[in-house]
Formats: sequence, structure tokens, C-alpha cells
Amino acid sequence: VDESGQGNNGTVYGAAALSFDGTNDNAAVATPWDTLGGHRYMWWAGRIKLNAQAAIRVLWHDTWNTAANSKIFLTVTATDYLNVGVRTGATGDTYRSATSSSTLSEGSWFSLLVAIDLGTDGTVANGLTAYAWVDGAVFTMGAFSGDATQGTWAADVSDNQIIGTQGDGASNDLSGYAQWLGYSGMDTLPTITDAQQFNDNPQA
Repeated sequence: VDESGQGNNGTVYGAAALSFDGTNDNAAVATPWDTLGGHRYMWWAGRIKLNAQAAIRVLWHDTWNTAANSKIFLTVTATDYLNVGVRTGATGDTYRSATSSSTLSEGSWFSLLVAIDLGTDGTVANGLTAYAWVDGAVFTMGAFSGDATQGTWAADVSDNQIIGTQGDGASNDLSGYAQWLGYSGMDTLPTITDAQQFNDNPQA
């Protein structure tokens, strides 16, 4: 159920799949929470099926309470590359992004596990890195576009946590399906074993 009041409710199928038609459909967390504050690592996981769509699509958008700046922004580009964006503080911080080296498939289901390591201080030189695994295999990400400002996320109860559009009824609509979604700040990076286990048994 879309809690924004826009009436953009998803359709639930047998295995709790959300359906997005590419026109103002989204699913938002009713009461956003601070899962990243104090953490160095972020994990996001989901089973995804993309419809053919030559447009930017939102897989996940978590925004800072102040000014609604992007905290985590996961998108598929118009040419099907995965883009991972991060901002570690609500204000006075620069948004940084990293893009995959290869494309995601359209028309078939795949498992996707995404992680961000802020490194020791948020800089690329000291470990700021995006990681991804598709169907349990490494999915190579490029380097971030620049440095973040700190090695952990600042404490903050998010303004918005949403899949399907950039904001409630806003732009970059997803056309496709999603299920078995998970999101959290963590104390370690995922391993290839974690990615393979999620691919084999995502509901575990």
C-alpha cells in the first residue's frame, strides 16, 4: 500500500512480488527509520525483474530528513547500468556515485546484492567503494566520483525510503517487479557466500 496518499499501490503476487507499471507506482516505508547511523557499511538486497525501459529507474531511495538530500540512491540507468549513489551527511556534503562496468538484464528475474563501504574516513583513497553481486556472482562496479566526508553515516531518521520512484509520485519511475527486499547498515561487508546464499534462498 502506498502510504503517500497518491493511490499508487503495488500488486502483490504469490511470492510477495511488487509490480510497478512505470507510471507513478512506488512502495514507501510507512515509518522510515535510521538503519545507517553510525555504520560504515550498507547492504541492500532484492530480487528484481526489469521491463524494457530506456529511462532511469529507481530501485531504492533513502533521503536525509534535512532538505531530503539522497542518503542512498540505487538506480538503473537508461542504458541498463547499475548506479550506486551515497551522501554521508544531510547538509554540507557532496553526493557521490559509482556505476557498474556491465549492464543488468531486462525481462528476467535476477538477485541483486549491493553494498557500500565508506572506508576509514569516507575517501576513495581510504576505501570508499561500491560492491554488487548479481545471481550470486561478482558484478563489477566502477570507482566513486569523489570522496564522501566521513567514514560512518550520521545519525538521522530518514525522510523517505522508497522503491519505484525518486519520491512520492515523482520521477524516474520503475517498470518491473521486486521481491525479497532487504536494507540495513552493517558492521561488515557481505561476502561471495552471502551473495550466493541470497541468490539460492532469498527468503532466509
